[in-house]
Amino acid sequence: MERTDEKDLWRLQPELTVKTPAGASKITPGTAGNPFMPTGDPTIDNAIANGTVTRSANYITLPLVLKYVAGPLGFGVGGQLGILTGADDELISEVDAGALRLKRSVKDTLNTFDAGLVASLDFAFKSEARTRSFRLNAKFYYGLTETLKGNTGDPIRNWILFVGLDIPVGGSDDVPEN
Repeated sequence: MERTDEKDLWRLQPELTVKTPAGASKITPGTAGNPFMPTGDPTIDNAIANGTVTRSANYITLPLVLKYVAGPLGFGVGGQLGILTGADDELISEVDAGALRLKRSVKDTLNTFDAGLVASLDFAFKSEARTRSFRLNAKFYYGLTETLKGNTGDPIRNWILFVGLDIPVGGSDDVPEN
């Protein structure tokens, strides 16, 4: 049996995600960063007060993970930088005539950059194929930066739990022999 060199177990894994959907749900109208404020019209104000707001934010993310691979399992930790490309709030409220739906861009109320820590765990179906194997993975991201511009309340930060399947593309089909 051939001994695996210890340095072969460590990998630096850079990634690029062009669109990372993020957001929040059940935002109460009138809270920090919410664009739907009272207008003075009782009918509209009542609909806003009784509605729920869902925020969607899109980021380009650049995680850099140091990964340790032991057989079919890979464990990783690192950092991630995100760049906000768009954000919208959508208010939905039930009114006498049906549903009221309002949508508004909130990109200008959010900080452009997001930075935080990422941890990953993955399982390779063919560990001997190394990066050429299908992999199940789970990643957790915890943001360290404030999401809202000028927030004076409790910090609001991004966090994401992601579960996925990695599909290898390109490269050699050669599998090293042991």
